[in-house]
Formats: sequence, structure tokens, C-alpha cells
Amino acid sequence: MDVATKARLGIVSAICAMGLSGCGNNTERVAETFPKTAAECSGTAVPNQYLVRYKSGETKVYRGSTREELIREVIEPNLESIDFAEQDQTVRTVKPDTLEKTEAGSDVGASAATDWWHTKIEDADAWSRGYRGQGVVVAVIDSGVQVTHNDLKNHLAVNTGETGVDGAGDDKATNGFDDDGNGYVDDVNGYDFSEDSGAVTDGSGHGTHVAGVVVADHASGTVYGAAPDARVLPLDFMDDDGAGHISDAIRAMSYAVTRGAKVINASWGGAPCSKSLRQAITDVGAQGVLVVTASGNEYASLDLDPTYPAAYNVSNQVTVGSSTMGDRMNDFSNYSYTLVHIMAPGSGILSTYSDFGSTANPRYKVLSGTSMATPFVAAAAAVLWSAKPTASVSDVRNALLSSVDTGPYQVSSRGRLNMRKALDSILLIP
Repeated sequence: MDVATKARLGIVSAICAMGLSGCGNNTERVAETFPKTAAECSGTAVPNQYLVRYKSGETKVYRGSTREELIREVIEPNLESIDFAEQDQTVRTVKPDTLEKTEAGSDVGASAATDWWHTKIEDADAWSRGYRGQGVVVAVIDSGVQVTHNDLKNHLAVNTGETGVDGAGDDKATNGFDDDGNGYVDDVNGYDFSEDSGAVTDGSGHGTHVAGVVVADHASGTVYGAAPDARVLPLDFMDDDGAGHISDAIRAMSYAVTRGAKVINASWGGAPCSKSLRQAITDVGAQGVLVVTASGNEYASLDLDPTYPAAYNVSNQVTVGSSTMGDRMNDFSNYSYTLVHIMAPGSGILSTYSDFGSTANPRYKVLSGTSMATPFVAAAAAVLWSAKPTASVSDVRNALLSSVDTGPYQVSSRGRLNMRKALDSILLIP
């Protein structure tokens, strides 16, 4: 507890000791359980929206209440069963640098045409050995995914409980009912948590680009996903401008576990304060899920200027910086010898992109950023699990970080992703 909080509680206690109305024995405990939003967090705080973490492990979202109303109606009556509470926060996609936009079949530029990133991480070696991410679900928690994109539509995690025909002869995918009883209606190809809808789209293109790095269909000849036989689970929690609430991201993480995801890709961040998000990442780790996060594009040390979730550094997390074709750290990438763990290609990456309504000629885009580097590591994790399904989160994380190609990188592993070496490492596990 900081000095200011202690002083405030001391004043409150003194007033209560005088017998004035409005004071109770739980005043100090309420303030500790539900501290006021710090000044540095106020800029990203969501007005009148709060997260309450219960000792049972459940996190609930309360909307439309003032702080005082929440204390009176929720915190004080349930104080014994609450672990902590805090104001909801806004996060954003890690903004990429746009280099080039292209339609299918057009010239995509020399840097993209060479597919230099595949050469660097040696993913083709894993493919040739039959390890392509099969049987592994990668949840892309982002701005959504264009699920009709020709390079992606056959590589999505399908909820078969919401497919087929119901008793009334209607298509279960669009009948407006929760056919499988999981609490989500028509969640065939993922879910939009910002709109509470099973109709997943991508108004910004960011999530579609991320998904293509992981699973884009090799048959098109335009983009080659690094784990082409994995399945992407599109979970949207953002608006078209790439902003979303931590409460929705947490709901998406919990849902991803129920759908069997082994890897979560989180190419977003920015909120300076969220105990709830850190706890959510820890919770999914306890259920065998690796969370891969983007370090950010501010060319800043996360030790001095932390951004989250990148800087949480929990045991089931890998934070990724961006490297160039010349095996240097990009001049936009955030870095840290303790909080950023590995580099991956993030410069001039060609991948799928939303066509915003037209499926006749699906679009692709060349982007740079740690958002683009992150899904290469998520894809590598999927490939490792396809080779060793019994591996633990720790096994996969250690294999990724201990098998890097070393270079002038300010990250804990001192290196850049090498899928071939990581695969050799995971296969050594009995």
C-alpha cells in the first residue's frame, strides 16, 4: 500500500472513530480490495465498468454502476468472497507500419515475394517432417478474422455443436439458439465478445493478417502459414479502430480454453494497469495454454516504460520482439533483457487481409510490427505440440527460447525464433 493510500485510510479511520454516519468496520478492507484507479491508469479506464475477481476464481464484469454504487451493492455485501476489484481498461492492437497493399495475384514486392521469414525460421523443415500444427487450436484474440477469406476458411476451428440442422429444420449455425449449451449463440467460427455475437468479422484487417501468418492455405501460392494444419479460433473483442476492453479479452481467454486452444495470440496491449488481465493469463496457463504477446512498437525498454500484457512476464507467457531480414532488431520494436523473450520476423510480412465484403478477390497486405512477429511464435508453438502432444507449456516455452539463432537482440533468449531447432529440442523430450 502506498503512502497516499495509508494517509487516506488513516483519515477515514479517524472520522469513523468519531462516530460519524457512513462509516463501517469494513472501510479499510473495501479500500484495499477495491483501490481507486491510479492517475496513470485513468486515461485508459472505461467509465462505470468494473471487474470483480471472486475467490472462487470467477471474474465478473459490472457495467453501468458508479464506483460508489458498486461498493454499496456488490463489494460490501460480498466482501468475504471477493479477491479484488478494479476498473476496466482499454487496450489496442499494436499498430503496424503499412508498407504495401495488394490484391490476389498482383505483384507484392520483392521483400514479400522472397518469403524471407520462412527461410529465417526454417519452418519448411518441420513441414517436410510432417509436423504442421495438426490437432492444435490457436486462438487469435484480436480484431476478428475474415472467416470467408479463401486462404483461411478451411483452417478455422469449427464448433460442431453449432452446425447441422436443428429439430425445426433450421440451420443451427444461424438459428439464433445456443445449440450446444455453452452459453454462446451460433458460435460456429469463434465469437465476437465486443458485440456478443457469433457473427465474426474483421473491420480493421489486423486479426486477419495475424491469422494468415499462422494458418494461411499453402494451396493459394500467395501466403504460406507457418502452421498450416493448425486451426485458428477467431475471437473478436475490438472495434473497427482496434480498441477493446480488457473485460472482453478475459472472457475470450476463458472461452478459448473451453474450445481446446493450446495457444493464445495477443498482438495488442497498452493498458498500464490491470491485475485482472495478469490473473487471466495465469489462469489459462494452469489449464495448459501458452499466451504469446507482442512487445509493442514504441522502440522502448519495457523495463523503463512497461506496457501490458507484454511486461507481465508470467511463466506461461512468451513476449515477442520484431527482427529484420538482416537479423537486426527493428527500430520500432520494444525490448528488454528480462521482459521480452524472443525475436521473430516482423518486417515487411505478407499475409491475408480483410477484403471488407468482397470474396471474389481476397486481399493481402504487407505489414511490419511486433504484431506480425508474434504469430510466428504462436505458430511455432502449435507445430511443437503437433510433434509432441504430451508436452507441457513449460516444455514448449523452453524449447522455443533455448533453440534460437543468437544475434544482437535485447531479449532474454538473446535470439530469434528457429522452428527447426525448436522442433529438434521438443522431440528430445521422452
